[in-house]
Amino acid sequence: MRDSMNHLRTGLRSGFLALLITALGMTATPVLSATVVPPAITGTVSAVGNDLTITVNGQRFSVVPGSAAAAQLSTIHVGDTVGLVLNGPASSSASQVIGIVAGAVAQ
Repeated sequence: MRDSMNHLRTGLRSGFLALLITALGMTATPVLSATVVPPAITGTVSAVGNDLTITVNGQRFSVVPGSAAAAQLSTIHVGDTVGLVLNGPASSSASQVIGIVAGAVAQ
């Protein structure tokens, strides 16, 4: 009887510890997903293409289909000040726009 009580206590402690670790892990996830990525390019829109392209400060960028940037593209107009969030370095021609920050101020 004594052995079964010790076994039960050990099991309860292990279960509580597992629950605590799971709960702590779940609370950390939203913090990691809320990381703010600053725009890589900031400037004035000089063209918005129907082919998922945007030109800012004379430089043309491709917009990733289905991205938040693609959804927002129809609200952007020539002359708007925007910030572009890219999926790679601004110096790479392969980088595409994944986010648009309307009214962004150059840093």
